[in-house]
Amino acid sequence: MNKLSQLVSAALQRKSDEPLLLFEGCWYSWNEIVALADKLTALIEASGGATDGPIVFIARSRGSAIGAFLSLIRTGRTIRMVY
Repeated sequence: MNKLSQLVSAALQRKSDEPLLLFEGCWYSWNEIVALADKLTALIEASGGATDGPIVFIARSRGSAIGAFLSLIRTGRTIRMVY
């Protein structure tokens, strides 16, 4: 696990209703972002893909994209961005 993955992992262990992200007038709390990141990690693991396999990430302009991106960083996977 690299340093960035460690930092993100530590941040995502935070449990709080404190606001984290404001996107288009809607606040997302730490708990919401952590829940989304945990769900994505579980779905990727359940898919049966290799644990070190790259992930293609197509980010949309949504607050939830932050949770998804943090989830991928936390696992230390190679992220292939598609724009």
